Amino acid sequence: MTPHTLQQKLTAAFLVLALGTFAVGVVGYFGVNRIGGMVSDFSEVTASMMNETLTLVEVTHQLKATAARAGDPDMPYESAIDRIDELHADVHRRITEIRHLLTEADAQLSLDRTEAKEHRFTAALETLVRDGQREAEASAGLQRLRLRLLELLERANATASRIRRDAEVNTDVLDARGDVERVDEAAGLESVAKQLARLTQERFDVVSHTQDIISRFLTINNAIYATGDDAFDLSEQERALRTALHAARRAVARISAGTEAGPEHTHLADLERDLAAIGTLALGRFGLISEVRRWRAARARLEVARAAVLKIDHDYREVLDQVQRAVLTRNYSARHNTRSVVDRVLASVAAALVIYFVLAVIFGIVVSNRIISPIDRLTDHAVRISHNAELTPLSDIRIIGRLDEIGELARAFNAMMGELIFARQRLLDQSQAEIQAHYERLRVAIGNMPHGLIMYDQERRLVIRNDRLAEIYRMDLEFAVPGTPINEMIQEGVRQGVVAPDDMTMERYHNARALELTNYTIDLPDGRTIAISQNPTPDGGWVSMHEDITERREIDARIAFLALHDTLTELPNRASFREQLVKALSRVVRGHELAVLTFDLDLFKRVNDTLGHPIGDALLQQVAVRVRACVRPVDTLARLGGDEFAIVQVDVDGPGDAAALSERLIAEVSRPYELEGHKIVIGASVGIAVAPQDGTDPDELLRHADLALYRAKDLGRGTYAFFEPSMNENMQARRRLEMELRQALPAGQFEVFYQPLVRAETGEVGGFEALLRWHHPDRGLISAIDFIRTAEDIGVIQPLGRWVLAEACRAARAWPDDVTVAVNLSPTQFKSEQLVDDVREVLADSDIAPHRLELDISEAILLSDAGATISTLQRLRELDVRVAMDGFGTGYSSLGYLRMFPFDKIKIDRSFMRDFESTESAAIVRAVAALANTLGIATVAEGIETEDQLVRAQNDGYGEVQGFLFSEPISLSEVGALLDRTTPPRSRAVA
Repeated sequence: MTPHTLQQKLTAAFLVLALGTFAVGVVGYFGVNRIGGMVSDFSEVTASMMNETLTLVEVTHQLKATAARAGDPDMPYESAIDRIDELHADVHRRITEIRHLLTEADAQLSLDRTEAKEHRFTAALETLVRDGQREAEASAGLQRLRLRLLELLERANATASRIRRDAEVNTDVLDARGDVERVDEAAGLESVAKQLARLTQERFDVVSHTQDIISRFLTINNAIYATGDDAFDLSEQERALRTALHAARRAVARISAGTEAGPEHTHLADLERDLAAIGTLALGRFGLISEVRRWRAARARLEVARAAVLKIDHDYREVLDQVQRAVLTRNYSARHNTRSVVDRVLASVAAALVIYFVLAVIFGIVVSNRIISPIDRLTDHAVRISHNAELTPLSDIRIIGRLDEIGELARAFNAMMGELIFARQRLLDQSQAEIQAHYERLRVAIGNMPHGLIMYDQERRLVIRNDRLAEIYRMDLEFAVPGTPINEMIQEGVRQGVVAPDDMTMERYHNARALELTNYTIDLPDGRTIAISQNPTPDGGWVSMHEDITERREIDARIAFLALHDTLTELPNRASFREQLVKALSRVVRGHELAVLTFDLDLFKRVNDTLGHPIGDALLQQVAVRVRACVRPVDTLARLGGDEFAIVQVDVDGPGDAAALSERLIAEVSRPYELEGHKIVIGASVGIAVAPQDGTDPDELLRHADLALYRAKDLGRGTYAFFEPSMNENMQARRRLEMELRQALPAGQFEVFYQPLVRAETGEVGGFEALLRWHHPDRGLISAIDFIRTAEDIGVIQPLGRWVLAEACRAARAWPDDVTVAVNLSPTQFKSEQLVDDVREVLADSDIAPHRLELDISEAILLSDAGATISTLQRLRELDVRVAMDGFGTGYSSLGYLRMFPFDKIKIDRSFMRDFESTESAAIVRAVAALANTLGIATVAEGIETEDQLVRAQNDGYGEVQGFLFSEPISLSEVGALLDRTTPPRSRAVA
């Protein structure tokens, strides 16, 4: 046997298998090719033909459905005809496609008759639709004509009834007058009595004739309605109409001839015109009778078209059924032929597969005995070597002695074993040197670790340590060499003063034998804290890691403190306050009482705005010191945020204790402060809630105290208030108001009203002040004073203010050129960086002259950040917009404001005019006017409600006045009438 015998045998076997595979493939190829041809014929021709035939039937149904729906609202007649033409074109395309498929299938079926029937069917459908359209048009025209006739008939009937009623009334009057005349007749006035008798007879004749006319109208009415019923003879109805109309005209002529000129003749003329119109519309060339005949003719043609469609539809469906049956026959034949070919191909492939399987089994047996079995023995020997790590060569001579490839593989395996035995010995020699090098690297790494490390064996003796351990404990460890017991190391630590002798933690360390990961800490006598982590080793010992965590502990303690305390005042924060409140409430259930006091600082915001936040922070720290001195050690004082503080006062003896604490707190906080050369005076407002009367839930109790705080602020600040249940209702009402306010602008519930500014000398309207009103769906019209503060609090004042500005400028565009419009700006709106841009955009959109717009600001705006305020005012002035100070003389009035910025106008508050009889108020009113006139600033006196107030304002030199004496705020629709009523003619702006 040569070395290539195995290769040759395998090659021969594979050739046999390849030939078998080729034979099966050839059989399968021809079978699949034949099946493919059959399937192609079925899928490309027969199936397509079947689909086209079914679609043709469906399109035919659509043709009939389209004709049936013609005249519906969604299918006008013209659209129906267009749709029928589209479907007819589709049918023609499909018949052409079926004829093409029949030609490919070599089928003997003619479609000429089908196509001809389809043409006739489509034409009949179009005729039916057009006749239906004519019938519908005729019916609609007939209905309109009938309604017009009935309308004229009703009017004529009403005229006749009016004539009859007038005649009956006149008859009664004449009868009454006749009784009087009979007395006169007895006195010799016989001619007058005869004349009355004649007039009475005339009235009776008029009543009789009008009754005849009304009965004729009833006949005409019945005849009109009868024209719509096929059961009535149209000629008979025409005669009835002519007769009734002729009789009615005769009755009218008799009434006209038998009465003298009077009101009846006017009604008779109307009645004659209506009768003439009824005659024309009923009996004329295009009248009711003619239109009924035309409608009946159109309906007759429609019935003929329907009968023709039914007949052609029956014939067309018979032709389609013949085509469908022919296609189904072709379809069945194609499927039957395909199934027969598939059966024959499957039988051939099955026989080939059986032969191929037998050859494969024989080949597998030969390969298993001659190839796989020796390879398995060689593999088992290699697996034993991998498991036992014993490098022994293969000793089976039957495998080693083979002259084929397997024998060569076995001899190569033995040679490789020899080389591996030699290489292993050489590696063992090199490993000793490498282990020593690795040990040196490990010692260096341990020595440079940031943590202290020490290892003990299972006998609790030292194995290894690093120098960092000595640095952490600050002790001399030169004595600690490998083999030193753990108790000697602890005793040396006590001797050097590093470890306390009675330290129980070190006792735990001494007795340690780590069986699992253990972490704990020890406190050294010098105050430092060491964290120890012990990990067991496989030989029963353990490794211990030591870290100095003193600094980390201090940082964690600081973080824990900051988590529960305010960083500025070092008072407990909101979270800590709630925790203490919960603890205090646990005593309430045992019969104790407590009070929760919330307070904030009055005028603190002004300090922040005027003196800066550093001064404000220092002020908060001073307040915390003073308030802390007011409370007991058992009470809790906390800063909740900003200038808001809270106190938990425990074990109170009724509300009196809380009131006393509040008074001390307000007094302490209100004392002046000296900070960096500034003398500062503030105040405090306090809200009080007492548990358990006002609740036992911490959040509810704090909320009630906040409600009481709001009440204290409303009372005028610098005071305290206890919670009352009604405050909850007020808060709920405020929340409802907030929610409704957010929805009001998108819902279009706001409207701008306008109150005139009148020139004091001439009485002319010089401008209007825009005043916002809210059309509340439940509460009616609400003034801005009732909701503007809430709008500022919830942040809707910006879009609302811009809307008012835009509405006012749009309205002013339609006013005379010399009439201005004034718009109030809230402090919140004024602080917006978008204000100047909003004004610029609104002026551009409304296209009014900038000097016609006046922006009214309150003195409170000038209190906060005067520099930024003046900058904003200057930017507005650059736009040529006028700026007025509103409510001058109240609250924070200062002449310095007039020097800081040259205002265009000053409006003195209405309170001075209301109290103008007071000497002080009168002096202030005159002084403000004199000052403004000296500075060249225009003045407005608000709140003018009486003639005396007007005279006082004129005498004091005020240029404009405003108040209910002239007009209440009015809607935009009333402004034009007011201008026309109060001012002379002048030019109007183009809207």
